[in-house]
Amino acid sequence: MLGLDPDGVARYWIDRKIRAGERPPRKVSSPGAVLRAVAEEEGGLGYVAASDVNASVKVIARIRDGQVIPP
Repeated sequence: MLGLDPDGVARYWIDRKIRAGERPPRKVSSPGAVLRAVAEEEGGLGYVAASDVNASVKVIARIRDGQVIPP
């Protein structure tokens, strides 16, 4: 999303923590964990395959062929 390699992303979040006290996004291990994290976090946002979505979350957009489209 940021157009950075993994080391660049790490440096970006270190900078954001130092300058603004921001935390990087949580990393989770499975689509189910993404859904739980998004459902529990006010304003939570995550990416999962359409086949993994359930009623605990609201789809706000889909990505198809690199393009963002309405749900």
